Amino acid sequence: MGGLADLYRAGFDMGVTFWDSADQYGSHPHLKEPLKNVPREKVTIMTKTHASTEAEMRADLDRFRKEIGVDYLDIVLLHCMMDGDWNHKKRGAMNVLTEARQKGIVKTHGVSNHTMEALKTAAAEPWVQVNLARFNAGHRDGRFERGGGRRGVEGHEVERQRRDRDESARGWTAPG
Repeated sequence: MGGLADLYRAGFDMGVTFWDSADQYGSHPHLKEPLKNVPREKVTIMTKTHASTEAEMRADLDRFRKEIGVDYLDIVLLHCMMDGDWNHKKRGAMNVLTEARQKGIVKTHGVSNHTMEALKTAAAEPWVQVNLARFNAGHRDGRFERGGGRRGVEGHEVERQRRDRDESARGWTAPG
């Protein structure tokens, strides 16, 4: 397959064992190839979905596992939450992920946030086990207060935001 599949494999060979993917990135088929030579239990695979309903989530879990070629997914996130009431809008998908975790199809579930409102909801929502929080070093418009219990919080877009800010200061902005 080449390309991204080779990157995942090369990363593993250099010690990268956390593989980020998402349905919307089109990366699932690229995970399948390196997993032919990498022991499944040696990598943690995170993926993301836009599913809202139970039916959508069930279909996504089946399709994701088939596309990646695995029996289980380590982390599945509800992707790109913007609204403060996402936990009500996505309750059907949340219920299926809870059930899938109980059956061993999913090890951990959570949410990725793109607004402070969504982040605050995630911090207060007991269902959330992993909270992928968008950090923007250029705009400090609020604070994340620590949630209770055992939760993982991961930041994303930190490097892109820093690069964009630095390039903007030089009068040049990256394409895309």
